[in-house]
Amino acid sequence: ESLVPFSIHAASDPASRELAEAFGLKLRIASDAAGMTCTEGARAGVPSVLAEAGGQGRWPESAVTPLVDGIERVQRRLGMRSGPLEPRAVRELTTFAWLRSDHAGRWHPRATAGDEVREGQLLGVVSDLLGNELQRAVAPVGGTVVFAVESMAIGADDPLMGIGA
Repeated sequence: ESLVPFSIHAASDPASRELAEAFGLKLRIASDAAGMTCTEGARAGVPSVLAEAGGQGRWPESAVTPLVDGIERVQRRLGMRSGPLEPRAVRELTTFAWLRSDHAGRWHPRATAGDEVREGQLLGVVSDLLGNELQRAVAPVGGTVVFAVESMAIGADDPLMGIGA
C-alpha cells in the first residue's frame, strides 16, 4: 500500500493524544476502533501511538527520517532527551473510514495516498479476471486518502483504502 505519514491514537486517552501530538506527523487520527495496537494499549493503561511512513515495503530515507524524528520528539516530551520540542502543525482527523473488497479479483484504484476525495466519489473498481466489474468502491466520507492498496491482486475482505476525515 502507499500511504502518507500519519499517526493514530486512542481518541478517549489524553495521554496517547499528547504523545501523538508530540510525535509530530502531519496527520493525526483519533480513533477508538477496537483491535488496533494503539487503542488496545490505551485500554490497558499504556499511552500508545501507531505511527506509519513509507509504504509498499520500502524504507527510503524520506520515510525513515520522520519516524526517527518522531521518536526523538516523544523522548523530549517524556524528559528522556534534552532539547526543545518545536511546535508542529498537525491536522487531527476523527474519522478513519476503511474500504474493503467484497470479492477476490483485480483492484483498479482511481485515487492514491494523499488525494483529497469527496463523499460519493468513485475511488476504484474490483473486477474479475475477465474484466467484469464486481464492485465499485465509493468514498463513504470526504477527506484525505491516508493509505491505498496499489497491488492489482485483491482478496475478499482485503482493505482497499483508508480515508481520514
